[in-house]
Amino acid sequence: QEVTFFDRCFHHWKLLSQASGIPLPEWYDAFNSTVRYDDPVFLVAPVESMDLTDPSINESRRFTMEQRHNMLEDMKAMYTELGYSVVKIPMFHEGEVEQNNRERIRLILDRIEQHTP
Repeated sequence: QEVTFFDRCFHHWKLLSQASGIPLPEWYDAFNSTVRYDDPVFLVAPVESMDLTDPSINESRRFTMEQRHNMLEDMKAMYTELGYSVVKIPMFHEGEVEQNNRERIRLILDRIEQHTP
């Protein structure tokens, strides 16, 4: 079975719209309800050691840790509202990239296997 991952997508337009005040196009809700992903949806926890408040980062991509955690919860609520199962992928080992990635991949593959008919 082929697996494809998307880093954000049109579903996130809703959250961006709420944050920016820019209205969504009229066709958004219908499109969102007809274009569906397979369950589950995976949300990756923020990396605590990444400083996304540094002034050298583009302002539109600059976030405090609190904002990043709030966004994760907002995404979970949004996907749940859209009828998806949500799996949060935790940070297993902060600062140990290879070990952390192995455990994240193992969790993702286990969950995919559980949801495969």
